[in-house]
Amino acid sequence: MGVQFILTGEPNQGKTTKLHQILTSLNALGVKTCGFLAPGYWENNQKTGFDLLNLETGKRLALARTENFPQAIHHGRYYFNLEALYEGESILEKVTRNTCDLVVIDEIGRFELAGSVWQKALTNLQVKPEIPVLIVVRSSLIAEVNEFFQIKEPTIFPFRASVNDIINSILSSINKSYPAI
Repeated sequence: MGVQFILTGEPNQGKTTKLHQILTSLNALGVKTCGFLAPGYWENNQKTGFDLLNLETGKRLALARTENFPQAIHHGRYYFNLEALYEGESILEKVTRNTCDLVVIDEIGRFELAGSVWQKALTNLQVKPEIPVLIVVRSSLIAEVNEFFQIKEPTIFPFRASVNDIINSILSSINKSYPAI
């Protein structure tokens, strides 16, 4: 299956918040999710970065900040924490059908299109046909991401799609019996 679902929207529209709602409902139905979210990090009412939130363990690390910190890679306006980047790769490399019903990557962007960050792990997931993957992508990058990662015919959920419709679409593809909501 590889990447089967893409949740898309504009920057700062609330994609991660919506994804968290979707995952909370899926988990309540018994769906095992793995991967990570990248919730925004706010200081003085301004987004100054992102964290990496491991969906299996709840472990949270500083992923990116606008201010530099030790052992960081600079890309765009952010400095990316190497420890969090390695943690994200490790999470994705450990994915198997026995441990996970749905892999989640929040989000794929320019850094990955430049061949960095989660690029290698996502490429490897593309060749694991037994595990569906949901990624978050900005609307303006969908065509580039699909081409770069050779994603064929994904189901694309625009931000305005209802949470229940997204959940039901995911449930129907997991090949397990879950009640539709």
